[in-house]
Amino acid sequence: MRSELEIPESAIVFLSVGSLIPRKNPLDVIEGFQATDIEDGVLLMLGDGPLQAECESLAADDDRVRIEGWVDNVSEYLGASDYFVLASSSEGFPNTVMEALAVGLPVVLSDIQPHQEILQHDADAGIEFELRDTRSLAVAMERITTREYTAQNAAARVLALDNLNSNEMSKQYLDLYEHIIEVQE
Repeated sequence: MRSELEIPESAIVFLSVGSLIPRKNPLDVIEGFQATDIEDGVLLMLGDGPLQAECESLAADDDRVRIEGWVDNVSEYLGASDYFVLASSSEGFPNTVMEALAVGLPVVLSDIQPHQEILQHDADAGIEFELRDTRSLAVAMERITTREYTAQNAAARVLALDNLNSNEMSKQYLDLYEHIIEVQE
């Protein structure tokens, strides 16, 4: 898959998927990655939006950063990547994070509540960084690459498949509703 996407086989690939809008903080992702000392690192950014030109400008002199724009083959990029990164300042239920975890990608996530809720199930599946702090993001990206990958990969898949599947989520909502009813009685 990497050869089809023209990604070096030896690269350590970080993937970010989402609209290039202020709430998603794509410029922070680029700046954080550029501040790392990861040898053979590559950052792939999928998505488009009003910050696309600014992202492209920021990445223009760095051949390690690829702004791919909108693509219809996200699953191929997930399969070609090692890690997933998201720097959002707010999210509902982050589907892109779930997709990344389901294919076994360890995640690097901003420390907002929805991301914390996901990683509370298994911290081995990823790492958090301080929102809007590109140095914290760079450190998190470097640190996740020093962890044992096979364990992270397994933890990511188990987290998505066992803890965040539709049956488990439905059960958690039912438990919450039952608790609310008990408190009101």
